[in-house]
Amino acid sequence: MALKNSQVISYGGPGVDGLANLEIREDEPTFCLFPSEQSVGLSEHFEKSKCSSMHLIVPDGSWRQARRIAKRIVERFKIPVVRLGSVSNTELKIRHQAVEDRISTMEAIALGLQELGVQEASKLCLVSQIMASRTLWSRAQLPKGVRPL
Repeated sequence: MALKNSQVISYGGPGVDGLANLEIREDEPTFCLFPSEQSVGLSEHFEKSKCSSMHLIVPDGSWRQARRIAKRIVERFKIPVVRLGSVSNTELKIRHQAVEDRISTMEAIALGLQELGVQEASKLCLVSQIMASRTLWSRAQLPKGVRPL
């Protein structure tokens, strides 16, 4: 894992309750990171909670799948939904999104941690850029003048 104190929980498939493996303690602030109409700014909400640590759940999948997962998590565990304060677009995108502010899950995690001032965020941003650079290079799609990392 690129991040200490992180955990990957498989949501499952049809007929599997992937949320059964998700433990949320009431004494530890937990948020779901997903941009939506109901979401509030991550750093703003974190500051209001006056906590020194938190749990950040980040659904991964297609946008449609992630939206459904986020909805189920929020409804089941009654936790707030947060969004990034701003999305910085990078030149190296593995996939082009139909909507401008959409980014990959890895980029969202890195930017979210960066927004919260977590030290490891810069390492994760670098890993994300290396992954994008090498993927684009292997597809012969690296922009002119950009060298693979």
